[in-house]
Amino acid sequence: MGRVLKEIVADAATGNQAAIRELVEATQTRIYKFCLVLCGDPVQAEDLCQEAYIKSLGNLSKLKEPGAFIDWLFRVTRNLYIDQVRKRREDSLSPEQSEQQEAPAHDMAEILSVHKILAQFEAEDRVLLVLVDMESYSYKDAGQLLGLTEDAVRSRLFRLRKIFVEKWNA
Repeated sequence: MGRVLKEIVADAATGNQAAIRELVEATQTRIYKFCLVLCGDPVQAEDLCQEAYIKSLGNLSKLKEPGAFIDWLFRVTRNLYIDQVRKRREDSLSPEQSEQQEAPAHDMAEILSVHKILAQFEAEDRVLLVLVDMESYSYKDAGQLLGLTEDAVRSRLFRLRKIFVEKWNA
């Protein structure tokens, strides 16, 4: 890719179909991986990823800073995922049914173990862990995406990582 993402976003915001295609191609692997870690199921991850692109591309002209597209796309994806989790809870599924729906379909034991542990966390805590520990967001940037202070992120991550390690070693 020869162009900077900011330029691609600016062109895509004007409705340029080639730029939209280029934008999706430049970001889809990263967003799909994020969705896969959140959902644990490739089919659900594809659906979430597609929904996030539909929503974000449909509102691309409203994005004031093209350079912030990837953060904005992560935020849209996160919000859609949290909405899905809330909807499932509202549909009053039992914990066993919910766990079955989120069970990963991977054959790699380590990925399965990580997902099983992540599935035990609240959706917002899971998003925080994924953003910082898997997507390498700084505490400040993750806090901005989640509406938390940097200190709150640091404190929450300390607690969440400790819980994760305890579950991993159990």
